[in-house]
Amino acid sequence: DFQTTKSATNSSPERIDRDGLKMTCMKKIVRKFMKTIAPYNVKYKLKLYKGSSDIPSVNAGISAAKNSDWVTAIEAFKQAQEQAQVKNLSPKVRSRVRYNTGMCYGLSGQYNKGIAEIKKALRVNHDDAFYQGIRSLRMFKRDETRLKRQQLQHDDTLGRGSRKSRMFDNKANKPK
Repeated sequence: DFQTTKSATNSSPERIDRDGLKMTCMKKIVRKFMKTIAPYNVKYKLKLYKGSSDIPSVNAGISAAKNSDWVTAIEAFKQAQEQAQVKNLSPKVRSRVRYNTGMCYGLSGQYNKGIAEIKKALRVNHDDAFYQGIRSLRMFKRDETRLKRQQLQHDDTLGRGSRKSRMFDNKANKPK
C-alpha cells in the first residue's frame, strides 16, 4: 500500500495575511502603550477646612470627602452653607464652607462648577488656599481633557473612532 504524506518538500505553506498580522500587532502595541500612560491615578492632598460646633454638617462633609463620596460631601457642604447663612456666621467661615463645596465639585469631575464655587468664596475672603484650589482644579480638568483626547486618538488608530473625532487634525486639534 502506498500512502502519501504532506511534508515541507511537497506542499506550499499557507499565505500569511500581512495586513491582518500588522493590524493585530498594532492593536496590541497601542493597547499596551495606552495602559501604560492612561488611565492613571493622581495622588493629591486635599485641604478642607474643619467645621465648628455651629455647623456639624461640615464634619459630615469632610468624612464623606475622605472616602471620596463626593455626592454626599457636596450635599453636606451645601447644607453647611445654609446653616452658616442662617446662623449669620463670619464671612471667613462661610467662604471656607463654600471652598469645601467647590473642591468636592471639582474632584467629582464637575470642574467648572467647583471653580465657580471657589471664586464665590474668594469674593468674600481672600485665602491663598482658595487660589491653590482653583489652580488644582484647572490642572485636573486639563489633564482629563488630554486623556480624553489621547483616548480618541487611540480609538482612531484602532479604527473605532467616532466621526466627530476624525473631523479634527490630531496635531493641532483644529477642524480640518
